Amino acid sequence: MVIKSDMIDRQLRPIGEAIRFVWPSFSERKFKLCNFILKNFGRGADVTPWKIKCEQIKIPRADGSELRLCVYSPRKREGEMPGLLWIHGGGYAMGIPEQDHGFVRSFVGATGCVMVVPDYKKSLYAPFPAALEDCYLALLWLKENGKKYGMRRDKIFVGGNSAGGGMTAALTLYARDRGEVNIAFQMPLYPMLDDRPTETSKNNDAPVWNTKSNIAAWKLYLGGDYGTDRVSKYAAPARETDFSGLPPTLTFIGSIDPFLAETKSYVEALRAAGVAVSIGHTNADGDTCYAALEAGADHFTHTFNAMSPLTHRGVGAAGAALASDAYAELIADGFHVDVRLFPLMRRAKGERLVLITDCTRAGGMQDGQYTLGGQPIFVHGVECRLADGTIAGSVLRMNDAVRNYCVHGGTPLYQAVHCAALTPARSIAMQARKGSLEAGKDADILLIDKDVRVHAVWTDGQRRL
Repeated sequence: MVIKSDMIDRQLRPIGEAIRFVWPSFSERKFKLCNFILKNFGRGADVTPWKIKCEQIKIPRADGSELRLCVYSPRKREGEMPGLLWIHGGGYAMGIPEQDHGFVRSFVGATGCVMVVPDYKKSLYAPFPAALEDCYLALLWLKENGKKYGMRRDKIFVGGNSAGGGMTAALTLYARDRGEVNIAFQMPLYPMLDDRPTETSKNNDAPVWNTKSNIAAWKLYLGGDYGTDRVSKYAAPARETDFSGLPPTLTFIGSIDPFLAETKSYVEALRAAGVAVSIGHTNADGDTCYAALEAGADHFTHTFNAMSPLTHRGVGAAGAALASDAYAELIADGFHVDVRLFPLMRRAKGERLVLITDCTRAGGMQDGQYTLGGQPIFVHGVECRLADGTIAGSVLRMNDAVRNYCVHGGTPLYQAVHCAALTPARSIAMQARKGSLEAGKDADILLIDKDVRVHAVWTDGQRRL
């Protein structure tokens, strides 16, 4: 896959061309140079804002050495939040937790979660499985210690970028097979998954990371197993054949990235195994969305919101959501989406429309100021915004969503109820347990009248209201 200049994003093209000229690829020598610079000039730097706390924690390895963890958490806790084990990139050969300070600050600041970033062993000094063992040790530490930072033990997420994305996929497989930690969600971003040549990793001369860099990194990571059939699925997750039982997954990949083909194959494998794959808020064009659908995605998040629009010559993400057979979500508060579009969505999607609320903790409360992920939000009527006016979720209740969809969409009540109960369950392959009144399913029940007013609530068969 030869990368021409016009294939690089216009804004990134000048710096991309400069990188290709000055630093055409990585080698073992260059990996060592980068590690020297990072270790001596970047390690231990604390550039977090005052609202976020960063701790340096060391935990013992089996060999008697210590694994360094960078633990980030909000100084002011606001209830139980997810915990995220974040794994930095660097081809498994280089990098330190501090290189992702900017992302970590943004993520913790926006979500209020606790993030743990391990300084795992690099392949220059210890090949596979050293890095995997370190990351699993960090995962166990997060499970056992996350509660004191305000983490819910049933909301452990794992994420990473590049080699960190590959490690995310590997660690999720490893945790599934060991059965000691239940990972609720994974984010393998532009992940390094396959040591074998693929359509897009062969003859790729993209800036920063290309075929030469990729081969050099895999040789270091796999050692004597490189180029053989002895490579473990926990080193190269693309070698796994059973992807069942894995958590919901979010990923993305660039069109000239060497990892494009293996990422698409990974999504296809997840989808075939029943893992829900969704197209989220995106400015991607229609062709890209349809490519994602062909790869296995079958769900659109928050239809119309933060999506590329449908135009006379461009399908866009919004058009793909309407025209495809994929499930499509609707926040039916009359604010996120104009109520005059409800009939269109009903006709286009039928019972593949998923009613959701996107409700914040301010739901059911009076107008005023609340918080979302540590940020102030302002509620006025059905509107929920940040201080700069950006929409920040909703205060929509599900019974109101059902009523609005009936009134403004011309939707029969039974169909609207399906869109709020059975269709969401089907969209994430949970219909065997959720979504309808049947023997053997979870006894989560609402008693409503014809005006969708709630009169009683049961969860797990116990009356709560």
